[in-house]
Amino acid sequence: RIVPLKYYQIDDTLWRDEQQLFRLSLLSWQSAQREKNCRRASGRLKDLPNISFHMELQLIHAGIPDVRTLREVGAQEAW
Repeated sequence: RIVPLKYYQIDDTLWRDEQQLFRLSLLSWQSAQREKNCRRASGRLKDLPNISFHMELQLIHAGIPDVRTLREVGAQEAW
């Protein structure tokens, strides 16, 4: 039985090797946490949820260059 996941496909062999499965799962989770923390620290608008690169450009054009400014202005006013 193959179970498709967002990034990885786990086959029967890995399902049977619980230690390896949990070790790989932990490594994957830790990597995702590090990536999430880096995005939070970046200050880039596009790293916020639901903000695309195109929306980031529009906000910059409107005078909102970073996350700090967006929070000060507020989402409703920025819209």
